[in-house]
Amino acid sequence: MEIVILKETKVKKEKVREARVLTSEDSPVEEKQIQKKPEPEKPKEVQKPFFSPPEKGAASEAKPDYLKNPAPVYPHLARERGWQGLVILKVLVSTDGVPSEVRVEESSGHGVLDKAALRAVRNWKFVPARSGNFAFTSWVRVPVRFLLVEEA
Repeated sequence: MEIVILKETKVKKEKVREARVLTSEDSPVEEKQIQKKPEPEKPKEVQKPFFSPPEKGAASEAKPDYLKNPAPVYPHLARERGWQGLVILKVLVSTDGVPSEVRVEESSGHGVLDKAALRAVRNWKFVPARSGNFAFTSWVRVPVRFLLVEEA
């Protein structure tokens, strides 16, 4: 035969439950006490940044609309001197497809070609990066090649 006596006591604003188990073999003097450990405090929830995984058809970065954007004007000085080169621009495209920041990542080696590329790309329209219906700003690298071609 077992008898269970439960008693609730408060310790530091936490409930601790004590149980005394008496059996027919035990005398009332020999009591066994079992204490339940207090539960640790739950950490406060920290708001995590929003992340939406890419969905089918999602564009993870913006893309220039090459067919609708005008080519940069080849500077007259560069044509006269036979300067050619590749300029790599880094463009921050906003959610509405407009470049909000344009900078030279790799120069062509000729300042007039770099400036012509910057002038042109600042007026371009882009297809913004998307995840489902959610558009977001993103950086994109845009190569602009200046190449002199002889007319036949």
